[in-house]
Formats: sequence, structure tokens, C-alpha cells
Amino acid sequence: MEKQTGTTFKVFLLGSPRRAKGFIKLWKHKGKNQNHHPEPFNNLTDIPGRIRAILDQAGIEWPPKKTRASK
Repeated sequence: MEKQTGTTFKVFLLGSPRRAKGFIKLWKHKGKNQNHHPEPFNNLTDIPGRIRAILDQAGIEWPPKKTRASK
């Protein structure tokens, strides 16, 4: 992967004895720091859906559509 072209998330796992609680934060997109609010989750299986929600809120298309130049 080329530098400054990806999207980075940070996953914070909180020390909860009964649940796998935490939050996800969009950290960088294409090398630029993002000021996105943390998205909480109560179960590790919620993480993919929360990531999808964050991408949608930020207007980030994933997977990116192929352009003629990248084929």
C-alpha cells in the first residue's frame, strides 16, 4: 500500500468484566488526521458494523470504485 492513501481506525477496549465494551475512532484518512467522535460498541462482533457507520458518516467510499486509470 502506498503512503498517505489509506484509512486508519483506533479501537479502544475498555476493561469491563462483563462485556467486551469499547469504542472506535476514525484516526486518519489519506494521511490527514480526522476529528471524528468515538463510536461505542458493546460486543466485539459489533465492530464491522460500527466501522461501516463511521465510513458512511465521513463520506468515505469503501471499497473504492475502480477508475479506468486503475484497471
